[in-house]
Amino acid sequence: MPARTSGEIVNATLLEIFLALTFIVLAVAWVEQEGRTDAERAQAALQDTLANVRQASAHLDSVEKSNVLLQQKVDSFVSTFPPYCVDRASAIAVELTLEQHDNIGVRVVRSAFGLHKGDSATVPITRFADHFAEVRDSSLRSRCRYRALMRDSPAISKEQYKRARLAIGQVFYPSDGSSQ
Repeated sequence: MPARTSGEIVNATLLEIFLALTFIVLAVAWVEQEGRTDAERAQAALQDTLANVRQASAHLDSVEKSNVLLQQKVDSFVSTFPPYCVDRASAIAVELTLEQHDNIGVRVVRSAFGLHKGDSATVPITRFADHFAEVRDSSLRSRCRYRALMRDSPAISKEQYKRARLAIGQVFYPSDGSSQ
């Protein structure tokens, strides 16, 4: 084997270095390309997820609008005035007489709700709803209203009548006795 000259040795070394650097550059490019591909896949997955979220959000908005419209339709059929309570306790249990000084005379004509037949009392308008809390609570639970016989008095002013009627209406449907 003939001896190599120093120029040939330098050329061979430079060629080896060039090839090594070429492989390193190609490896780095390949790793970077794989990393970019993974990032692109992740970005595509995030975009798909975002599109699904937007679609679900639009559907949710549509469902909420439909629910609002449905509730409006239901509300259009629901009266603000609950019906008469129809059970054993629905018959008139009390007679109410409007009295002066914003008082209401109460006479129990049928035992119900802790009230005893024959009892009577004078209840201030401001305490009327509290006095009949059991009746009021039962009405609210049953979504109906009990009736009470209401008698007017000529000694009562129109303003007193309105205040008394408002207080009674929080608990009972006042009846004049003609629709029993």
